[in-house]
Amino acid sequence: MNNKIEHEVFYETPVWQRVEDVNFIEIKEGDSDIVLYKDNCRSELEKNAKSKYWWLREKWAEKGLPKESIEYKFGDSKISVFNFDREMTVNQLSELNYAIEKITKIKNGELLKKLDFILIDDERKTNPHDGSEQNGTIYDNIMHLYSAVLDNNSHRVEGVSNLIGTIIHEAAHFFDIELTREWRDKFGWKKHFEQSIKKPSGGYSVWEYMGDKDRLISDYAGIEIEDDIAESMVAALEKPYLLDKERLDYLKEYICYEKSVECNVDQRKNEDIQLPNKKVITYKVKKRPTIRTVK
Repeated sequence: MNNKIEHEVFYETPVWQRVEDVNFIEIKEGDSDIVLYKDNCRSELEKNAKSKYWWLREKWAEKGLPKESIEYKFGDSKISVFNFDREMTVNQLSELNYAIEKITKIKNGELLKKLDFILIDDERKTNPHDGSEQNGTIYDNIMHLYSAVLDNNSHRVEGVSNLIGTIIHEAAHFFDIELTREWRDKFGWKKHFEQSIKKPSGGYSVWEYMGDKDRLISDYAGIEIEDDIAESMVAALEKPYLLDKERLDYLKEYICYEKSVECNVDQRKNEDIQLPNKKVITYKVKKRPTIRTVK
C-alpha cells in the first residue's frame, strides 16, 4: 500500500447529517437510491433512508465523532473505516492495512463491488452461536466489527490475530451465496429436519451439520456451513498448512488473486474526519407485487 495521503488539517468540527435535512427527489426512469411500495410520505422516505445509509441512524450520531477514520482508495472504488472504539495502536493499524490488502485481492478485487464501509463499534455483544464475545457481522455494504477485535486476542485459527482473522472471516461472508451449494456437496454438510417449536403452527425447520468434524479448521467452523467457509478462508490466506488439503485446493482456485490492487490510504482523526453525507436521495414508488394463494 502507498503511504498515507498528506492533507491540510481543518479544525471545523464535523457534523452528522440529519435525515430531516435530506432532499428526497422522485424519479420515474433510471436507477433510484431507494424504492417505496407505499405512498411517498416523508416518514416512509426517512425510514428507508435510515435503513440504507448507516450515518443517518441516531445510534451512530449519539456516539459522537469517531476516534479515527481510514479511507482505502482503489482507483474509483474505496473502503472507508470509521472507528468508534479505542484509538488503534500502530500495530493494530498495520494489521488493519494488511487485512484490507488481503481481502481486496480476493477474486481480483471482487469485494470492492460489495463492501463500502467498515464500522468499529465500541459495543460488546455475545455471540448467539457459542456464547463467546462477538467479533463482527455484515449487512448490506457494511462490515460491522465490535470492540472485541481491538483486545489484541488471538483468532480461532491458530497463529492469526483476532483483528486480521475477523476481517477475513467477515469478508468471506460476502461470498457465501456463490460458495454454499458446491461447498455442501463437496465437503459433506448434511441436511436434517427438526421439529419446530418456534412456529405456532408447528412444522419442521431445516438444519445442517458437518459429518466429519475432524476436517474442520476450528470448532466454530462446525456451527454452520457459512462459518466453515469463512474460517477456512482465514486459514487459506494466513495458515494454509493448517487447513484440510481438499478445502485448501478448492479455495486457492476460488480466491485466485493474481494482480495487486494499487491503494492510497488516508488516515484522519478528531475534527479532521470527514463524515459521510448524501444531501440528495432519489426514490421511486412501485406497486408491491401481489402474492396469489393457490387453493
